[in-house]
Amino acid sequence: MTATAPAHIFTDAPITDASGDRLDREEFSAHVAQRIAAMGGRDSVAFGLTGAWGSGKTSVLRMIEGNMPAQWKVVYFTPWAASDPATLVAEFYATIASALGKKLGDKVGKKLRAMIPWAAGAATMIPVAGQTAKSFLERADKLFEKSFQEQFKEASKDIVEAGICILVVVDDIDRLHADELVAVLKTVRLLGNFPGIHYLLAYDQNTVLDVLSATSIAKNSDRALQFLEKIVQYPFDLPPLQQPHRVREMTTALAKVEATHSLGPILSGRGPFGSPVDDLLSLVPPGDLETLRAIHRLVTQFDIALTVIRPNEINAQDLLFLTFLRVRYPRLY
Repeated sequence: MTATAPAHIFTDAPITDASGDRLDREEFSAHVAQRIAAMGGRDSVAFGLTGAWGSGKTSVLRMIEGNMPAQWKVVYFTPWAASDPATLVAEFYATIASALGKKLGDKVGKKLRAMIPWAAGAATMIPVAGQTAKSFLERADKLFEKSFQEQFKEASKDIVEAGICILVVVDDIDRLHADELVAVLKTVRLLGNFPGIHYLLAYDQNTVLDVLSATSIAKNSDRALQFLEKIVQYPFDLPPLQQPHRVREMTTALAKVEATHSLGPILSGRGPFGSPVDDLLSLVPPGDLETLRAIHRLVTQFDIALTVIRPNEINAQDLLFLTFLRVRYPRLY
C-alpha cells in the first residue's frame, strides 16, 4: 500500500482573536465584554462562561479579552497547572498581585499575603508565590496580627483609591480534582470581593456539578448547583454550534482527507438529494458531533482508517459512519 501524506491535522488550539472566528461568536463575545466592563470599579462579580468540552470556550475568552476597554487589565489564571490546593491558592494570589502593578502591588501585597492562609483555610499554611514553606511559616505570626476582615478592608480601600479595573480569567476549572475545585471556588469568593477586580470562570457545568456532588460541601446535584450559583453570579452559556457550522466544518475537513487519498468529492460534494455529510448528521443522536473537537476527531480517525483500508475495498460513506460508531460508541461498534 502506498503511503500517503497526512491530511490536515486539527490541533484543537484556540484562536487568538476575532479574525479566526468561524462560528460567528464575535458579537456574543463583544456583548459579554460589554456587560463585564459595565461593572467597572463596583463590587466584584464572578462571571461564568459555560459550554461542553471542545465547544470553543477558550477561543471565546480570547475574543472577550479583545473586546475589553483599553483601561482594563486582563490576566489569566490556570488552576490545573498547580500541583496541589496550597500551590493553587498561592498562584492565584500571584496572578492578582501581578495585575495590580508594581506600585499598588507593593502597597497591597502585604495585606494579600496575610489573607491567603485564611482563604485556603486557617488550618493550612500556604506558601506565598516565590517563597518557601519554611520562610512563610516563620512569618505566619506576623501575618496574622490582623484579622482577615481588617486586611480585606484596608486592601479594598487601596484598590478603590487607585481606580483599578481588572478581569481575572480562570479557564478549565472543570479539569480540577474535587479538593482543587473547591479551593478555587472558595478563593474566588473570598479574594474576589475586591472592588474593581472581577472574575470570568470558564467550565463545563455538568462536569463541575458532578465533581462538586462528590464533595462534603454539596453531596448531590441540587446542592452542587446551589453552591455554584453562590460563586458565579452571572453565567453566560456559550452559543451552541449551529447546523450550518457543523456542515461546513465537516465538509471542509473531509475535503482535505479526500485530497490526501485522491478520493474525489465523494463525501464533501452535494447531489440532488443532499450530501453524505447531511446524511451522517441526520443519523447521529442529539448531542453528538456538536463541538469542533468531536467533528475533527471523527474526521481524523476516518483519515487514519483510510491508511489501513483501501478506498476501493469499502464504501466511503459506510466507512465514515462505522468510524463514528467506533469513536463514539465503541461497544456498539
